[in-house]
Amino acid sequence: MNRSQQAISHVDLREVVLPRLVGQVFHVTSGDAFDRILTTGAILPNVGGAFRANWGESQLSYFQEQGCISVCDLRTASAAQIDRGLENYYFLDPCHRWNPVVFLILAPEAHRQVLSWADAVLLGGPAIAGVPNIEAGHNGQIPIALITMALAVSVDRGDLPIALSQP
Repeated sequence: MNRSQQAISHVDLREVVLPRLVGQVFHVTSGDAFDRILTTGAILPNVGGAFRANWGESQLSYFQEQGCISVCDLRTASAAQIDRGLENYYFLDPCHRWNPVVFLILAPEAHRQVLSWADAVLLGGPAIAGVPNIEAGHNGQIPIALITMALAVSVDRGDLPIALSQP
């Protein structure tokens, strides 16, 4: 697994980080959780709420209900779909308190286990909970051997309101 670290102002996330993620499937996590992933050797599904949720609605996600690991799938998402997805789940800085935010980019071999949004709608119906067109689920754990890049981004939130920037 390759690793990259960057320090970026929150106002530059879309311009600097997003282009590195378009066309990829990735899992978003905190620096602390990434350390635990390295220790266990895999990203594990959040079965039964064993891990802290990334965002308020993630416990309701169709993919989590199916026992999948939530991933963002930007392989075929259009710019408009990504924009709408970011309005629903700002995956570039999901919690406004993680530092760093770590993007774990999956190897193409891991894509076979990815249940796309379109497939989930076919299985679960059009009213499934999640982030349309960009959220997907990986069926089962993801060994670190199937992570090609860990992009750790330290976000400078200096000019955000204090309520958003403090843990």
